[in-house]
Amino acid sequence: MDASAQPVVLAVDMDKGDTTAQAHRMAWWLVAVVLLSASSARAANIVVTTAADAGPGCTLRNALTAANTDAAAGGCTPGQGADTITFDLTLPATITLTTNAELTVESEVTILGPGAEHLVIDGNRSTRVMQVGKGGRLTASGLTFQHGKGDGRAGGLVVNSDSLSFPSAATLTDCVIVANSPEGVTNVNGVLSLTNCRVSANEGRGLINSGQATLVRCTVSGNMGGGIANFGVGGLMIDACTIRDNIAPAQPGGAVSNQGTVNLVHSTVSGNQATTGGAIDSSGTVTVLASTLVANMATAGEGGAVRNNGFAYLYNCTIAGNTATTGAGLRNGGRPGPSVLRLRNTIVANGQLGDNCVGPLTDDGHNLDSGSSCSFGAAGSVSNTNPNLDPAGLRDNGGPTQTAALCTSAATPVGCPGISPAINAGDQAYCAATGNLDQRGFERPGIGATRCCIGAFEANSSGPPEGFTPTPTATPTKTSIATATITPTPGGVLVGDCGGTGATTTSDLITLVNIMLGSLPISACPHGVPSGVAVDIALLVQAVHSARGG
Repeated sequence: MDASAQPVVLAVDMDKGDTTAQAHRMAWWLVAVVLLSASSARAANIVVTTAADAGPGCTLRNALTAANTDAAAGGCTPGQGADTITFDLTLPATITLTTNAELTVESEVTILGPGAEHLVIDGNRSTRVMQVGKGGRLTASGLTFQHGKGDGRAGGLVVNSDSLSFPSAATLTDCVIVANSPEGVTNVNGVLSLTNCRVSANEGRGLINSGQATLVRCTVSGNMGGGIANFGVGGLMIDACTIRDNIAPAQPGGAVSNQGTVNLVHSTVSGNQATTGGAIDSSGTVTVLASTLVANMATAGEGGAVRNNGFAYLYNCTIAGNTATTGAGLRNGGRPGPSVLRLRNTIVANGQLGDNCVGPLTDDGHNLDSGSSCSFGAAGSVSNTNPNLDPAGLRDNGGPTQTAALCTSAATPVGCPGISPAINAGDQAYCAATGNLDQRGFERPGIGATRCCIGAFEANSSGPPEGFTPTPTATPTKTSIATATITPTPGGVLVGDCGGTGATTTSDLITLVNIMLGSLPISACPHGVPSGVAVDIALLVQAVHSARGG
């Protein structure tokens, strides 16, 4: 498994009553992620030579058996430690599972497919395609998982952990999970990472998560039970993704239904439908940063874009053209429990059927309401103001997702009535604190401006910084609007590199966990903790990035 393949972001809901226990569990999970990422010195390459599910040759089923058992199986050579499975097939090919049994991963296995368009693993509408269970660690690329049928859990892929301290894990890159029943992917207490994947046209949700999941540059679309559901202690990071055209006809949260902790950054959520919360319905904690939520609908009437009955933080967002009779943009409160909704540098505009906002909210400044229902009154906020968004709606304006541009003048883009009042009107201090980047990863403020724009899109930007690659962004805490920035220690020593050796090791991570838990003094890591920065989950996340080569 490639230890540098994916960034991992694990978020902790610090407003929950079990804060200490949850933070401790997350801390040890971070160490587990690095252990899961460590490649074994012993490994075998097992070559699949037939697209059949049974019979002569080395089938994929027997290749996995050989990897799981370190013994020969069928026509496959024995595995040896952390194994890699490759394919010698006439392409394109479909491996149809005809034995009515799912494929299983119970060891450390890498499956290198030839491309999702070239190799399909088909559940034959009779069995789940694959399950990663009991300490299994799967890295897969270039595969399609389709037509799987689950038994109450996903038909495409299940990551099933029976241990919170050493979870099963799956890392998928350039994969397609399509047309499965009931869901595409279920992650139960595991660690799941999807990059450049498409999860679409599944009969239920695209993804159900109760572990730790990260989606980067993925598309979740056309699922008939909604996009994603995040439950319990589930932590979900969504970065540079498109979540569109999902329908939850009898459930809340067309794109995301959340009871845990969700960070959604640099993403576009559009065209989703649900009973409430056309885009997002949350009773947990959700932070939406530099993202666009447009043209979503709540069919039962509450929260066209967001329905919140927990803790919701919307920063540098564009929320426009959503539909609901009560809170076409935002609906906060109205159910038992906490209802905290905070906005900064955010556009809420052009709601259909109902007012843009219904329910109490905190205006943290520099917000724009096309009506007056949000009752903005903080410094820099304006009401009854048309944001003058591109009349064409979403389009490719650069970056990994489509965005809604701001008008820079009359007829630019075509159809614009004039320059957007959101230009040069944002909170520049907050934009700087969150990286000075818009949704696309383009620099803020724009050319000729002294302040960033309100919303997810920066007009007149010079483009992305040289050498910039977007990565997941940490969640602002509940008590502070600005996101803390962890800087390297003087001299370029890596965060978490306690010994100053130039590398963050698993031993360093264990030391940091014990410092966080109070078992060791901070002096136990003299070189790996920046001056004035607490050893907490945020620092552990960055240390894990260092340990994994990120």
